[in-house]
Amino acid sequence: MEECGLNGHNAHIEDGGTRRGEVRSSVTCSTYQPPPAPHRDVAKDRARTRDALQLLCQREKNKEPETSESQPISNL
Repeated sequence: MEECGLNGHNAHIEDGGTRRGEVRSSVTCSTYQPPPAPHRDVAKDRARTRDALQLLCQREKNKEPETSESQPISNL
């Protein structure tokens, strides 16, 4: 019987068979490591964030004040 820790669980595979929903690979008992993420342009990300924040603030300033809609009607 072959024992292998997969995602913190012990998988028991007997006679080379596989359980339902389990894919057998040639690499057994190894920890998957994803490839490194591509390099990010930090300056571009900061500029994009700054522009988005300015647009949001400008939109909030241009918004009409909600006086009659946000207050409950009390004279019914």
